Amino acid sequence: SIPTPEDAPAWLLQICAFEQGAPMAWVVQVSSLLCLGLGFSMSWTMLLPSMLNAALASTTACEQWQPFQQRREIMVKAVSPAVVALFNSAGSIGKAAGPAFGGGLIEVLGFSKASA
Repeated sequence: SIPTPEDAPAWLLQICAFEQGAPMAWVVQVSSLLCLGLGFSMSWTMLLPSMLNAALASTTACEQWQPFQQRREIMVKAVSPAVVALFNSAGSIGKAAGPAFGGGLIEVLGFSKASA
């Protein structure tokens, strides 16, 4: 079934004291989604270089790579494809599994309980 505004938890409407459809409710929703998007993009941007540095540190600790320790560009070329593949795979799996899992929760628990 399609959720309606009446499915919103009553306690949430009492805390925020917004009428359904009020302009301030829209401002809160848009600003919260804007903050969520900005925070996600900032953390996502910083994650790949951190993963690459961690992979470089663990790879240079291996004895088989000891002859190449002086040449960082060789190490970056050796590690980058695997790190980027892992990064993109994890992001894609999360983007696919999240809505599927959320849809299943809505089916089982109902919209008001799954979104609270």
